[in-house]
Amino acid sequence: MWVVCDLEATCWRAADDPELSADQRHQAEIIEIGALRVAPETFEILDEFSEFVRPERHPVLSDFCRELTHIAQAHVAQADPFEAVWGRFCAWLGVPLDNVVFASWGAYDHAQFKRQTRAGALTLPAWRHFNIKQGFAEWRRLQTGDRSPLGLGAALDHLGWAFEGTPHRAIDDARNTARLLAHIQSPANLGEPAWRMMAALAQAGRPVALERLRRLHPSLSLSLGRTRRALLNTDLVRAPETGHLALTPAGHRALAALAGIHEAGGEPSPTTEPDADSLAPR
Repeated sequence: MWVVCDLEATCWRAADDPELSADQRHQAEIIEIGALRVAPETFEILDEFSEFVRPERHPVLSDFCRELTHIAQAHVAQADPFEAVWGRFCAWLGVPLDNVVFASWGAYDHAQFKRQTRAGALTLPAWRHFNIKQGFAEWRRLQTGDRSPLGLGAALDHLGWAFEGTPHRAIDDARNTARLLAHIQSPANLGEPAWRMMAALAQAGRPVALERLRRLHPSLSLSLGRTRRALLNTDLVRAPETGHLALTPAGHRALAALAGIHEAGGEPSPTTEPDADSLAPR
């Protein structure tokens, strides 16, 4: 199961409080958790979690924090402390937590959970973290050759999408982040080089060495590295060993769906050139 999460935390402007601003990494406390449970493969939103959290080290929000997040002092003053909200959040996940893919825009949210659970002697789940900001950068590089990281708003602008809701509110940021995740995880949005690579892996039926792909698919050679990185940021392809790739069950289903689109007159389906034996690792 995938969970898309965004956090808001206490923060300070250097001009107002230079000491706290300089040490925000260690002083910040979560004041809002917004999260979405999303279905694997379809990335349809299944459920939402949204709660304010009362900070304990610095209970009074700075003017800058209130302006940035649109969170009022009353919101956090009436909320439960982190330990109680954390317990409800983990219960809301409702599955063995080592089966969760925790997805967020950038590394901050996962790192902040790690810092705050450690400080409170709480257990951080053994979930897998997926950095959607990095995944979007790899996806954009596959399309344009440019992989410079973009902020959440700039990534939406790149696709011509408007931000839905209020920026820097956790649940709204999570919803918009989930839209981007669904886009970059869709095989239909990856482009023909990715389809061709997936088709070659499907035909092989076993892990394939990258160098063998390069030799047998000259048309993939120029984009092989970035196509590989983009696909590994999805659930469509895995790397069972160094230098090899294999298609996942989700990847097989995605190829079948693309073939259906082709039959209906949509985007072209990927082509498969060599046979399975020629692609087998040696």
